[in-house]
Amino acid sequence: INALREIQRVGKGKSYVTLGAYRTKEEKELFLEWTLLGTTVLHEDEWLEVFRETGYTGEYFFSSAKSLHLVRG
Repeated sequence: INALREIQRVGKGKSYVTLGAYRTKEEKELFLEWTLLGTTVLHEDEWLEVFRETGYTGEYFFSSAKSLHLVRG
């Protein structure tokens, strides 16, 4: 949250962030099994709420199990 506020402050809305996100429980599980870092992975709707709370108005991309073509195998 603090990072998004700082990006907003410095970028004045001209910024781009990529965030770990999911839409379903399965997508969340796949993403968490794949990632090596202790990143924050939220539901897309939760990220939108974080944007509202922080005042973030820049561009964004949700990196998800689907966008990364992750499958169980």
